[in-house]
Amino acid sequence: MVNLWGPSDDVPKNLQFDGFAYAPFSKGDKLGKVADWAADPAKEAKDQKRAQGRGFRDPYYAYGASGSSFFAGEETESPASFSIVESINSRIQPFYPKNQNNTYRAAVFRSRRNQTPANANKPGAPVATPAQPVPRSQPMSRGPRTMTIGSATNHNRRGGRQQPWQQDKMKSRKPSVIIDNDWKLVQTNNFSELQKLHYHVNESKVLGEYGSVQVFDKRMDKLLGAQKLKRADVTEYNVSTSEDPVIRSIVESNTGKPGTPKVYATDAIVALLMCATKSYVPWDIIVTKKDGNIFFDKRDNSAIDRPAVDENSKTPPQDVADLKINSASELALEESYINLNFTAGVIMNGKENEYSFPKPNPFSSGDEPENAPLLPKGYIYKEFNLEIEPEKEPIPLVLRMDIDAAVDRQGEKELANVHALLEYGGSKPLVWKDRFADHSGAIISEEMKNNLNKLSQWTCRALLAGSQAIKIGFVSRASAKDEKNHQIISVVTHNPSQFAKQLNFNESMGWGIIKSLVNVFSELDDGKFVILREPNQQAVSIYEVPSDAVIEASS
Repeated sequence: MVNLWGPSDDVPKNLQFDGFAYAPFSKGDKLGKVADWAADPAKEAKDQKRAQGRGFRDPYYAYGASGSSFFAGEETESPASFSIVESINSRIQPFYPKNQNNTYRAAVFRSRRNQTPANANKPGAPVATPAQPVPRSQPMSRGPRTMTIGSATNHNRRGGRQQPWQQDKMKSRKPSVIIDNDWKLVQTNNFSELQKLHYHVNESKVLGEYGSVQVFDKRMDKLLGAQKLKRADVTEYNVSTSEDPVIRSIVESNTGKPGTPKVYATDAIVALLMCATKSYVPWDIIVTKKDGNIFFDKRDNSAIDRPAVDENSKTPPQDVADLKINSASELALEESYINLNFTAGVIMNGKENEYSFPKPNPFSSGDEPENAPLLPKGYIYKEFNLEIEPEKEPIPLVLRMDIDAAVDRQGEKELANVHALLEYGGSKPLVWKDRFADHSGAIISEEMKNNLNKLSQWTCRALLAGSQAIKIGFVSRASAKDEKNHQIISVVTHNPSQFAKQLNFNESMGWGIIKSLVNVFSELDDGKFVILREPNQQAVSIYEVPSDAVIEASS
């Protein structure tokens, strides 16, 4: 029977492949493509070069029996084809760079020793609650001692080598005041603990508005060139909390009344405490508790009156005798001097430019000399309730806020705070005069880094007072070696709320610090205390001092 399906079993000789050249091939060969005669040869070569790339190697294809079994049928696996492979990971030895002191190895071991044990208590959620004070009989300890402020927990510091710019900031400093042997340490808290405190305070109420301010000169906002800073013969009072006549009258009128104000301070003191975690220079606050009232006071010529210059810089000024006019203390004094002259020089004089508050200036005695009149200034007294739960007894906080000027906007007066920054040169040339017009953004950004703590405090004070603007003057020395003559380079205006975001100032964290400190002192007996920013560690300590102790600045 003839098989009509498929090719014939007998292939004619004329159809056989005898004498044909044979080219080996693999079933894994890539197929080509149809020739494109219209394609651009240069583009084809470029695409081929991009596809192959650097390090391209021609693939090897196996032929015959060595070919891949992908197209072959599956074979039954034999047990003999299995082999044992070691799967245990071998330990990788750490690499330590070779040096004489083996610094890297020591840093690793030191870091491991400082790690918190596995069974240590985990930090809880931070809330502003009263802390347990140290018993009064406990002797004072100079070493770092950490207790609880609010309910923040302790965190161990990790070892490690500091960068050079960190070493400049952490150079050995002296405390801002002399710590006597009869001082008793109440507690110490690290900045990491303070940063976890958050508290929300409701709207405040105004108790009184005093004094008067002058309208800000709008021409200063559009300076076309450097303008000489004139010396102003004016008198300015910077009275502490317990010496404020308005606060004294509030205390006397509310003595013995339930729910009356019990905590008193100024905006400068509260701003310093709220921005404590941004500080590097030591500072101190004196706290007096008497008849249940808590007073936060400052020393004369302290860090509040003379803020540090370039405190947050990588290379901040140091108090070295060789620096003379560029030492930290001299620069702080110079900047306080230009702030007074700048504030007096950017306002418009005259009754027609005066914005008066309902009550007169409480610090004016009326007998100021004619050649040194009182600097126009406004004072707003507000009351904040530090207890937000309505069923609990309120904890009123009375603050005095300063206002420096008024801004005329379409016939309406807005309150403003006025400050000035100093360019002193030092190891750098004076560049504001030549570069501010074209590089103002870079200069402002640099100052925000170098003076973060000070700018944050100014912003905090403006927010507390309810000011609508912050006027910051950029004042430079006439020459790097002349600390007595200065030039106003420019004036920049900031909205307090927006500027706070740029500075990363967290108002709720600041209120958490204030609330926790008030809780601590509320649990203590009447007495005298000092809040101290530790000079050589990022921590704040509370000391109990004798009631007749004289707080002296360290030399």
